[in-house]
Amino acid sequence: MMKNNVSFFRKNYGIFIFLLVMLLLPFVFGLFEGSSIGMVWRNEGSTSRFIQGLGIEIFILALFALSYDILFGITGLLSFGHSMFYAVAAYATGIALKTLSFPLWAVILLVCATAILQALLFSVVLPRVKGIIFTLVSLGFASMFHIIVRSSDLIRLTGADVGLQGVIVPAFINPASQRLRFFVMALLLLVVVTSFINDSLILQRVVSALLFEKTKIVQKCLVITPRIISSLSCSSHHSRLQLPASYMRFTSQLSAPVLQILVLR
Repeated sequence: MMKNNVSFFRKNYGIFIFLLVMLLLPFVFGLFEGSSIGMVWRNEGSTSRFIQGLGIEIFILALFALSYDILFGITGLLSFGHSMFYAVAAYATGIALKTLSFPLWAVILLVCATAILQALLFSVVLPRVKGIIFTLVSLGFASMFHIIVRSSDLIRLTGADVGLQGVIVPAFINPASQRLRFFVMALLLLVVVTSFINDSLILQRVVSALLFEKTKIVQKCLVITPRIISSLSCSSHHSRLQLPASYMRFTSQLSAPVLQILVLR
């Protein structure tokens, strides 16, 4: 058990250093502008509040980037409609808080249920297509969602072209009065999600499966390449342009790392 804890901290030491630096950052900028630690703690000081607000936006967008990295960086699926999933959760949160007056715990459950339902709906179509078709289909879904959100029938819920305004933010994470708390919560959420992704067994198995599939492609290419060179040598014998055996061995050896770079990149 102790060994597992040590390996966990050793594997994620960079994340914990980032966490420590980000926690100290508002206080450091507060000291530079002449604010004490207590003033920063009480959400006073202009520079420290600006850093906190900027950090909140960066952490939220970093979560979005992590989700896109899972899709494109690991599986290689390029999606032009990835922002739709981000927008569905944002609209679900805003509607639940403004129109339905849900408490925060109910909003979180609703957003999780919405994400699962959305994943199930799109899993019917998206896994059946690959390559550029997958990209265009994801773009089509995003365009369809954009049309639905801007429709006049849902103007009371989504605000149409004006946007979703007047959302009541819970008091304990209101950026106007509790920006430091919101900053810390967004930072902790980013750290937890990043640590989970690094240690996720599901993602490790997905990556292993993809690498195994690509390795099989490399092996097939390495078997086919010498045959192609041999056929070129045989055909060149009739045209009085015979390829030396050393050249064939050199080409075969050179093709192996090139194919590995191209396929396993």
